[in-house]
Amino acid sequence: MFDRDSGHKTFLEDVFENEARMIPGGNWGPASAPWTNVHGDKIDDKDKIKCPEGWEWTDNWQVDDNRAVDDEGWEYSVDVSYGVYGAIQKAYHLVRRKRWVRERLLKDPKAVIKQKELEEFEKEGWEYAPIFTAKFHHKERKIDFVRRRRWHRRMITVGGKDAKVSMPPVCLLEIDDEEDSKSCLRNIPRMFVTFEQPHKYQMWAYIYQARDLLAMDESGMNDAYARVAFCKQSAVTEVLTQTLCPTWDQTLIFDEVEIYESVENVTKNPPSVVVEVFDRDTVDEGAELPFTPPMRGDLYAVRSGVRPKLQRSAVENLPVEEIYTPALNIRVRDNRTFGRRPIVGVNSVRSLQKYAANGRKSLKRLTLVLGYNRQKRLPTRFSITSKQESHVVDIKESKKAKKR
Repeated sequence: MFDRDSGHKTFLEDVFENEARMIPGGNWGPASAPWTNVHGDKIDDKDKIKCPEGWEWTDNWQVDDNRAVDDEGWEYSVDVSYGVYGAIQKAYHLVRRKRWVRERLLKDPKAVIKQKELEEFEKEGWEYAPIFTAKFHHKERKIDFVRRRRWHRRMITVGGKDAKVSMPPVCLLEIDDEEDSKSCLRNIPRMFVTFEQPHKYQMWAYIYQARDLLAMDESGMNDAYARVAFCKQSAVTEVLTQTLCPTWDQTLIFDEVEIYESVENVTKNPPSVVVEVFDRDTVDEGAELPFTPPMRGDLYAVRSGVRPKLQRSAVENLPVEEIYTPALNIRVRDNRTFGRRPIVGVNSVRSLQKYAANGRKSLKRLTLVLGYNRQKRLPTRFSITSKQESHVVDIKESKKAKKR
């Protein structure tokens, strides 16, 4: 019953351009329905599609080539009713289609969208579907053959709201022309808790870091981003490229969240927050707030007190708590013939604590050893050994061969 863009702040509008030919191997021309939606219903030209109320376009129409299509974005089939399309054109193919997409951004969450359709639905109350086992929707389509509407009747306890009932209500449905034992059906009606108006909330999701992600790209890394879903809204973080342990350090704000529940019950049983991490393929202003977290460019950063404390190190500023320290990713390449260097292994060093040089004494000894060897002008070949306790690097100098 919900629209496709319900709960989204950004949405990808899509339409299909259709062409057909009369004989196999003939020339392509406009189809009987030149433009259709994802359900196959005839619609206007893509340039005549207006942005819904409360939304605005963020880009122009583009061909979606991130699919199984040819170089021009076409996919082919024998007939529209067949429903299966392929990227390779065959002589017996009689129809083809191209998908156009355009992104829009939600500017006013309070805007009334498709009010006429909802008013029409409230008059009759019918919902439609191709068959009874399919999903129903409020707008009638050409492929719909069945429809249904729901009847209900309200019951209240005798004695008012304060009356106590030991047993749930039971409905007795009498059936004519049946035996006495089967003359009625016992049915317990569904019970609902209703509220006059919802409570509005604001939720902040602190997305700091993810670790040990599965490598999805050929490079052994990921272009990672996280999507957070809460109630009927969702939001995404920025995309961090070529990493297995992304550190977003970002706050996602969900504003105007309506929950039909008492404040006490929401406090005891808050709604679930779903966080999913995705890998983005290479081919492939919010409302006014009473107060906002700190900004990092155009993004909201994780506020102090929630973000881990950082300490200065030789590599970079690392969190004091080891659990938030990013892992060290090591990629192993194999040098092969014809200049090929494929990645044969990826390893993540989760903890760097045992490799850290804590204390001024260890750093001083390390500086002295390296400084002494620089003055001696190290030869080309040397070996390095590491002592785990003091973390001092000893460089053994090989003796030079005497000239004869």
